[in-house]
Amino acid sequence: MALDQRLHSAQRAMPPKFQMANPEDSITVAPYVLIRRYNMELLFQKSRCMLHRHHMAKAYQDPAYNYSRTSCVEAAMALLTHQANISKEIQVGGRLYRDRWFVSSLERHDFSLASMIICLELSSRSNEHSSRPGPEDQQGFLKFSREAMVEALESSRRFWEALKELWEALVQSPHRMEELQYHDP
Repeated sequence: MALDQRLHSAQRAMPPKFQMANPEDSITVAPYVLIRRYNMELLFQKSRCMLHRHHMAKAYQDPAYNYSRTSCVEAAMALLTHQANISKEIQVGGRLYRDRWFVSSLERHDFSLASMIICLELSSRSNEHSSRPGPEDQQGFLKFSREAMVEALESSRRFWEALKELWEALVQSPHRMEELQYHDP
């Protein structure tokens, strides 16, 4: 818990320039500042996932660990929300289209981690039959509905599919360039 408090304190102590604001408030922000904000926010949320994921599994057996479960699920949902926002921003016409390279393999790993955490939570809820309201609701770790988590996973899947299509196009482009060079009209 002490490490969790230090992590939150460090995040609050960051200059506002590096803190993630509402997407609507970031419209006038330069792309490089937006990238820095995303990088800092993704690092913070990933750190929360890494810190709490071991204890999240314990929470399924022992309610004393529910804070870790809550923290882990909230951080994972935040990561998947950012993934969806980044996915929109790196599309043609998006603010980060020219800087889409910033979604590195590290961020992709973070998004995969978040998806796995949400899958674990959904699986646990199915096993517990926790779709019905119970005392857990007051403790807060059921903040996200099953539908919201499934939608976050679906959005993540669309992100991965778009990356796959982009990769296939990049792999095929040298071959197409060669074809164009050797076909004189």
